[in-house]
Amino acid sequence: MPTPATSNLPKPKSWDEFEDIVWEIYRREWQDPHAQRYGRSGQCQHGVDIYGQQNSSQSKIAVQCKRFEDGKLTCPKIKSEIYKTKSFPSLITEYIIATTESRDNKIQDYVWNLNNQRKLEGEFNVHIVFWEDLCAKLANASNHDLLRKYYFEWAGIFKASEINIDWALISKTRLEEQQGLTTNFLTRKAGIIHPLHPVYIPLELAERKKPSKRQDTADSELGSELYREIEITQTFEHEQFLDRVLKQGRSLQKRIQRIAIIGEPGAGKTTLLQHISQWISEELQQTAIWISLSSLAGQTLEEYLLKRWLKDSLQVANISLEQENAFVEWFKTSQIWLLLDGADEMAVKIGTSPLQELTDQIKGWIGQARIILTCRQNLWDSDSHGIEMFDTYRTLEFSYPIQVEQFIKNWFTPLAEIGVNRGQRLCNALSKSGQKRIQDLVKNPLLLTLLCLDWQIREGKLPETRSALYGQFVEDFYQWKQSEFPTKVHQRQQLNQKLSELALEAIEKESNRFCLRQGFICQFMGEPEDEDSLFYLALKLGWLNKVGIDANNPRKFVYAFLHPIFEEYFAALMLVKQFQNNDLTLEQLKNDIFSRHWRDRTWHEILLLICGGIDTYSAERIINFLIFLFQFERDLTFQGPSNDDEVGEESTISEYFNEKYTFTGISLTLATSILQEIRCDQMSKLTHQKMLNFLQEYLEKIKHFIDGFGGYIWDYSAFDCLHYIFSDIASCGKDNRQIFQYLESKAYNAELQEICSAAIVALVENWENDQEILDLLVKVALENPFGTTTFSVSDPNLVESPRKTALEALFI
Repeated sequence: MPTPATSNLPKPKSWDEFEDIVWEIYRREWQDPHAQRYGRSGQCQHGVDIYGQQNSSQSKIAVQCKRFEDGKLTCPKIKSEIYKTKSFPSLITEYIIATTESRDNKIQDYVWNLNNQRKLEGEFNVHIVFWEDLCAKLANASNHDLLRKYYFEWAGIFKASEINIDWALISKTRLEEQQGLTTNFLTRKAGIIHPLHPVYIPLELAERKKPSKRQDTADSELGSELYREIEITQTFEHEQFLDRVLKQGRSLQKRIQRIAIIGEPGAGKTTLLQHISQWISEELQQTAIWISLSSLAGQTLEEYLLKRWLKDSLQVANISLEQENAFVEWFKTSQIWLLLDGADEMAVKIGTSPLQELTDQIKGWIGQARIILTCRQNLWDSDSHGIEMFDTYRTLEFSYPIQVEQFIKNWFTPLAEIGVNRGQRLCNALSKSGQKRIQDLVKNPLLLTLLCLDWQIREGKLPETRSALYGQFVEDFYQWKQSEFPTKVHQRQQLNQKLSELALEAIEKESNRFCLRQGFICQFMGEPEDEDSLFYLALKLGWLNKVGIDANNPRKFVYAFLHPIFEEYFAALMLVKQFQNNDLTLEQLKNDIFSRHWRDRTWHEILLLICGGIDTYSAERIINFLIFLFQFERDLTFQGPSNDDEVGEESTISEYFNEKYTFTGISLTLATSILQEIRCDQMSKLTHQKMLNFLQEYLEKIKHFIDGFGGYIWDYSAFDCLHYIFSDIASCGKDNRQIFQYLESKAYNAELQEICSAAIVALVENWENDQEILDLLVKVALENPFGTTTFSVSDPNLVESPRKTALEALFI
């Protein structure tokens, strides 16, 4: 016989006893002393065993009792019993099939759809009451005399009914104690502890059916898009998810009892679940019980709730059997939500998966609760055990700039006035040109938190280089995972080494650089199922995550780094370490790496990170090397067109100039970016000035070169080339007032209107907060000799006038 702590009473072996139990339950529930069992054995009962009226109303209710073993009650049998009622001599307004069958979602779905059809036909409603439902009715305090009558062995339950404990209040108090940002243990060292609500930014969710198929195309510009689901059914805004899915209990017209929220590390799953728990408590006025699955420590859910959760909540040394029984009875008769956080962090026996364990444990009285589970996508996609029990939703990252900037403001607001100012300055720093990759990186809530923390610790500054910033992210990320999945120094060093080898090989040789095939990763890091392998460790920590299945081999998964930036960082780190260990000389770095890859813009971020990771002297030598390449390419370029070039009087720049000559400045653009990365004040003034001189000289040569041909129609493609040059000049000379004045002169009175417009854009992008910018824009809008503010042409590719460009900038 089961213990009193379990949800299901033993099923009656006699059909007659089963009918008696059901009759006594419903006679009380209907408050109808005249409710009767219908007929006797051997008589035609027309599909009815019990009939009566609800609370003296005109509602005529009939009950059919079916004592079955699990799996024996089928949809055809239900249909047959309903059909028999056609010959019942009295009107039926509601029909109940009470059964010893355990709860079955197939039968529930069948009856749900059946009632929808019967409603249209004007027929009575049909309800299925399973054995768990009848047990819950018997467990109600008002029916304990029936429980004593039919199950006298359960004396503990009767004693439990006499215990007076406000379980709802205890649960709410316990829930409040468990709430808080998961990053607080990181920020506490800086004296910063945030409550949940003031910082929380709502996340959207996507209903997910299966892993996305990934083709052999991906580049670093995709950024967080690598994790965006391709095959989704519907996306939900936060409030829509709370109302429709949780409150109404529907997802695509399907009633749901269990929900899984999955996502990559740091995607905000735990924080979202905490917010949901408070919403359940405050909005729905229902009870939410929070369990961090990592804290089970080998216990089952039942053992944890009865031994640990109950003990901590009641604040007692030992739990009595009566207290356990009282808790179980309250749990079964109340609307309870179980919030299970971190299935991937649950400790299980070797050879057993966490999802399989949970599936086995969510049954009996625990299975009556509504359940929301969070889980890393890696585990969810790897394990098919029990996932069919859940409707699956995937977290979506923050939007930039709206949600990212709102989070920053929320994070810094509690830190008094100095915090508000720092928060605004961080928003301004992120919005500047050249920060696109970091803007995308911090759509991940964890990484955005780490950025805010670093900004606060450094008093409104970031590390000197992006390489140092990403390195700090790596250290903080390991620390964030330390409490859940601790690692030792030598493990982290080994993993970083293999991640670096993997990243560099993928970027140099793989056709799909950022969506990595499972077999390719195994060559470097072992098998993902081997708990001693670095592949397993990378998955557990979250450096590598599943992003879908291989479109060419659906049995294999495709993985990606936490963000493409980290793949680029680890690839650069590999080359930096080779250089620092003298396995790669400066000449080899210049000739084998930079000389080979400088034309490939997809390599520019890696080359930039290399220079940020090596010493300043070597970085300066590389800049000079790139300047040399620029001089060589420039001299070759401006020799003029060959005899094979067809240049007509009305040729557009994009047909000739952009196809043959725009690559000239790539090395100089890269050199400028490196100069920005290393910070100008660390480089020699000679190198700095040399860069500015070459940029200005390059601009003059382009202008004279184009003037020499005449008849060209400037278009936006050519304008983009000028924009790159002016942006490089502005970026390189941000702290140089002479550069500002140079661009100011070009914006107001250059020989070509395209140069004026490009200079205006560069000034606005790099000196938007300068007081002189507004005066300059007004002056250009009113007095620039090119065009009018109403300038328009029939060809949409033609560049608009500087006056209109300035006017538009005033209203941005």
